[in-house]
Amino acid sequence: MKTRFYTLLVTLFLIIACGAKYNCETLPDAFPDYKEALKTVKNTDFEFTESVDTREESSFIDHIAYYSCDKETGYLIVKMHDKEYIYQNISWELWKRFKGASSYGKFYQKHKKTRERGGANERKQLLRRME
Repeated sequence: MKTRFYTLLVTLFLIIACGAKYNCETLPDAFPDYKEALKTVKNTDFEFTESVDTREESSFIDHIAYYSCDKETGYLIVKMHDKEYIYQNISWELWKRFKGASSYGKFYQKHKKTRERGGANERKQLLRRME
């Protein structure tokens, strides 16, 4: 009888633990790898989440999504041709400009390239790939 009780208890714990999501308080500051970062961010209950399906307006970018705990900075996931790229510390202001851009591809390329060759002042608000 005791063994059965403990087996049931362990099973229940595993069911709850496997289905658990992160939230803003439990979200880690760093991730072991790129795939884990994507998985964790997508499975976190953020205070603010917004996404745009860009397939009709862009031949380069399929989808963009922003995830934030405080609506000041957050994560950006950009999907292009079935591949996803994740960026951290993206400001709410940059997200608003990105989702309102007349060309998603041009905005993305401009900011990504500027980040790669930009100076310290430019790096604060520009896209950063987590790899």
